[in-house]
Amino acid sequence: MSAHPAPAAQPRTDVFISYAREDRETARLLADALSAGGLKVWWDRDIPGGLDFAEVIAQQIAACRAALVLWSGAAVRSGFVRDESARTRDAGKLLPLRIAEVELPLGFGTLHTLDLIGWDGDAGAPDFLAVVAALEARLDGKDAAPAAAAEAALRQALDTRRWTRRAALVAGAALAGAAGVLGWQHLRARADGERAQDLFRDGVGDLEGGDARLQSAREAFLSAVRLQPGFGRAHFYLAQVYARMSVLSTNAEDIQAQRGAARAAYRQALDHFQDLDSVQQQQARRQLAALAQDGSTPVARPAADAKSAPGPVGAAPAPLAAPRGLPPDAATRQQALRRVEAAFGTEPTQRVSAVTGLMLDPATLSDAIPVALDLALRVQAAAPDAATTGTTLLNTLVLLQGASPATLRLNRAAIGQLLAALPAGSPAAGQAEQLHRLRQADAAAPVVYLQLASESQRALAAALAARLRALGYRVPAADLVGRRAPQQTTLRVQGNSSQALARACARILGQLAEAGVPVDTLRQARPRTDTYEIWLGQDLCGDEGPRPAACAN
Repeated sequence: MSAHPAPAAQPRTDVFISYAREDRETARLLADALSAGGLKVWWDRDIPGGLDFAEVIAQQIAACRAALVLWSGAAVRSGFVRDESARTRDAGKLLPLRIAEVELPLGFGTLHTLDLIGWDGDAGAPDFLAVVAALEARLDGKDAAPAAAAEAALRQALDTRRWTRRAALVAGAALAGAAGVLGWQHLRARADGERAQDLFRDGVGDLEGGDARLQSAREAFLSAVRLQPGFGRAHFYLAQVYARMSVLSTNAEDIQAQRGAARAAYRQALDHFQDLDSVQQQQARRQLAALAQDGSTPVARPAADAKSAPGPVGAAPAPLAAPRGLPPDAATRQQALRRVEAAFGTEPTQRVSAVTGLMLDPATLSDAIPVALDLALRVQAAAPDAATTGTTLLNTLVLLQGASPATLRLNRAAIGQLLAALPAGSPAAGQAEQLHRLRQADAAAPVVYLQLASESQRALAAALAARLRALGYRVPAADLVGRRAPQQTTLRVQGNSSQALARACARILGQLAEAGVPVDTLRQARPRTDTYEIWLGQDLCGDEGPRPAACAN
């Protein structure tokens, strides 16, 4: 039902909220969050005494531009809620929300309904942002699409720049004592560039504070772009917050939502490119490309299931030694060195961008990790008390959060030295609490999936599997993929899996195939252990194609 009945002379109500009495607290949280976003919300909290309740409700239903009904068990049983919902549905204003796992009443089950189950008032929650997106579309006179993907919802919410707790607090502070109004339109009138710049600096500082302060950084940048919608640099660094969140998340839905939000923010930054320098413009385009859907799908079982996947009959027992990698060539190492030096530079905003760029580039990250560890240890030994040393150590730990199990294992000794060198009580030491497991945890065996184009490749595949198993890789039974195989034999690296191990696999494969093997990276794959795909080319071992000795039966 709803709040603050407006006199007829006032503008129309934006949003009418219908709810059951038992759900009053949820209705209050929703009304407060939407009001903080600048919307005029009506629910029945303050119906003036002496007025006819039903008449006021009818007037507000007629006056509102959109109506939200909060479906719960109590709401389903409430005749008042069902009546209000039917009226707003018939008027084409209804946007239903479920706040509990319930079956909707007859007549409402065919309407697409958004979920706000378990919502605690967090204005940054993906479910709330989806509601905001659908509501904004309805108020803009468009055909609202409540079923839109999380990316679209987040993008719409980013465009409105209204929906964060920190921004609400900023508004409250700015308007304290000024007519008691907590609305974005009043904030917009009072806000200026200096406040947005202060919030921007806070956000950059939070980004340099490690993973624990990412939420705070997000709130700062969202508040900054709310004050200055054309603040391109704030959009740029907001995108980096979402990008880092996507790398660190383990939930598939959250990953996609954060990646969508990052893409939207990068596009906003490029729309306001005048506020970015040439380097930032290049970084925004590069990181936007890194977040783009590449259309590739990891093959076979997910890497998360690899540990329990049955091995082929006669597989060799697991060796005592873990697989060893091959170092990069000089050019690759030099590229990694340049990227790491940028991450350890003297200018905070450049450091932030460089770290984010590495986290979004799995093909470079694993080779950058040993370089970063080496530089960090040398910096710490040379100037342990310097302010820049603490930042260098912290950024190294942030990079380690995005590393694969094999990359961590291959660099375990250096990681142990780094953790031992961290000053007690420093921000880096706090970040390291999440990484102490790296000194003890044994990485799961890396997985290699074999994809065959034809039966004629079985002998080569068997020889390849035997070599890989002997070196410590887990190799499930090969799959016959036929025409789905590429023309050329290729090794694909899933996500952030160790490039050092990829080079080792490629060398073994090249020896058996008697040809060079290109290596591709599936950037968006998220394996839990290092995972590789070997696709044998269509012509390999065929009658007319290359037929190395390993093809013989």
